[in-house]
Amino acid sequence: SELSYITWTAVPSSQFPNGLDQVATAVIEEKTWVAITIHSGATSRLQASYASPNPSYDGSEAITVYGEEARNENAFRNIIAPSVQGQIEAILQKFSVQLAVQQSSQSSNLTALLATSPQTIVTPVWYTLNNLKPFDEPVAAAVTLIGLIYQLILTFFVV
Repeated sequence: SELSYITWTAVPSSQFPNGLDQVATAVIEEKTWVAITIHSGATSRLQASYASPNPSYDGSEAITVYGEEARNENAFRNIIAPSVQGQIEAILQKFSVQLAVQQSSQSSNLTALLATSPQTIVTPVWYTLNNLKPFDEPVAAAVTLIGLIYQLILTFFVV
């Protein structure tokens, strides 16, 4: 299955003392294909929205997925992005259900929460995909492919 192509490594935030900019730089400098960051304060913002319903709460501000499509357009579009999105969406779906069940049994203001801020129950945590370097030159794909074919042919003539 496509979900088995990627392996994950948990890295402490202490390895990135300059924050999210340093994580983005690591992706751009090809230290990793993808980085998933959980923003500081995400839990406290969610809990605050549960305690006092906030109509402007946005669960997608909790997690950012950094990737770089220009590094390898085909791998990113066909393997990396679908695999990352499939895995993270499955995890967040389970997490959302657990939080909804927990809130339904513990919250005295569930009706007010659903009326004012339903997204806090439906999608309490979500992600934003930040494509740091999009592949925006599809014309180059044909030229690159033809160049690789010529290079392959010429290697047979080089002695």
